Amino acid sequence: MNRWLTVLAFTAGLGSLFSSAQVKRVRSPLDVHIENIRGHRVDPLTIRFARLCGVELKAIPAQYGFSNDESETWQVVTDLPKAYDNHVMHLIGTAELWTSENRTVIEEWKAILDAGSFSRTQYCFDADRKLQILDAANFKIPIDGTQRWGMHMRWARRPDGTFFTSEPFHFIGLDGGQVPAPMLTKDDRQIADHWSKRLPAPMTLDGLKLPTLLIGNSQVLSGPK
Repeated sequence: MNRWLTVLAFTAGLGSLFSSAQVKRVRSPLDVHIENIRGHRVDPLTIRFARLCGVELKAIPAQYGFSNDESETWQVVTDLPKAYDNHVMHLIGTAELWTSENRTVIEEWKAILDAGSFSRTQYCFDADRKLQILDAANFKIPIDGTQRWGMHMRWARRPDGTFFTSEPFHFIGLDGGQVPAPMLTKDDRQIADHWSKRLPAPMTLDGLKLPTLLIGNSQVLSGPK
């Protein structure tokens, strides 16, 4: 389910094993996210999404997951910034999870550093572990210095289990704020057009393949198939 939410055509260099020191890149939204965690802060965008889900994050400790291999093997970590600082591959996944009495909020990031691809997906699950709200943003930050751009949408679940677009497709800057449509290449326009027509399918928390982040009884998470 979460795989299609990554930027569909931003996957060049998927198998790269070079260290990040060999790639010059600008400060990305994921870097900002990690800096917030390091400083014990929560991004205002995340706080607002959690409130849509009926969750106040201030009093809830977060649990963290990290992946850094081609098979997306998730590890439960206590220090996400440290894991991020010590990554060895360009393929990075981070997950941050909060659970309240009857809601679960998850923020998941996927990055392909040498392709300049970053995606953020936020999930709201109800007491029955069913997805209620889904928020997705994708950023393209080419390492060759060409145009940087992003896009964002949000979906919500109807009573019959289907989803509708609760926040329409729009372009965003690296800070997440809405911006006018950029001048895109033909390929990038096709990516944005295709992505803007997506609708999520009904899913449960277990469909994310991150159940051990919730139950906390294992140190290894099963990566998406």
